[in-house]
Amino acid sequence: RSLNGAPASAARNEYLARLAVVDSTGPLAQALLSTRERAKLLVDVPSPERSAEFLNDPAKLSRDLAREVSVLERGRDPYIGLVGDYWRVYRGANNALVPMRIVAPPSANVRKPVGVLLVLHGAGGDENMFVDAYGSGIAPKLAAEQRLILVSPKTDIFGMTPEHFDALMTLLRNEFRIDSSRVYLIGHSMGAGAAARLAQARPAQFAAVAMLAGGSPLTVANAPPSLFVGAELDPIIPAARVEAAAKATPGATYELFRHEGHLLMVGNGVRRAVPWLITHTR
Repeated sequence: RSLNGAPASAARNEYLARLAVVDSTGPLAQALLSTRERAKLLVDVPSPERSAEFLNDPAKLSRDLAREVSVLERGRDPYIGLVGDYWRVYRGANNALVPMRIVAPPSANVRKPVGVLLVLHGAGGDENMFVDAYGSGIAPKLAAEQRLILVSPKTDIFGMTPEHFDALMTLLRNEFRIDSSRVYLIGHSMGAGAAARLAQARPAQFAAVAMLAGGSPLTVANAPPSLFVGAELDPIIPAARVEAAAKATPGATYELFRHEGHLLMVGNGVRRAVPWLITHTR
């Protein structure tokens, strides 16, 4: 990859050199971390395993970075009120770095508070799955229609501890006016299990949760309303297992998708889950 006839890595190195002299310990620490990690995506040969590298448009990324670096150099946070679709990283608990994809609709940049749709992908996927793969990107489209910021973190890191969620919400509330009564959660497969654990640990934080082709019972007091969806042709997490988790969850809703399997059910699962989720507020 090249930019203006020069290797993409040349632009990366220039941005990193400018960022090296920005204070990394003060209130701009999270923003500086994100911008630095975004600059590292400007590689000459993208990794075939890391989708954040091979999916990005280096010309657009470089233009965005030029703005972000300039804003940071002036002592401001370039992500406050930033709408659009972008990849970034934040520092969670125990100094862990959590990659995530954010799709913030234009309505997020107004004074009226905006809700959050947190989506957790399955095993073998990454933070880009719900935006670029599952259901041809239906999740961010439906989220935007409902004035929700879609946030898709890397589940295998994010799901390790609920403190990663706490750090994420602190970040989002610093950058947007978040409507705390409209924070929703969807998980698929491994992500459904992570969603169940998070809803158990932070029940008061969610208006509702949907678990697609996975999940476990929600038994904690004050648990959010829950939707479980099984797939008839799923050999990985059989529908009977999902139904059993729903039956063990007080007040849960269970639905079966006939003639669908473990992965292909996700698009229709999201189409079903979002309208169901938004009927609930905390």
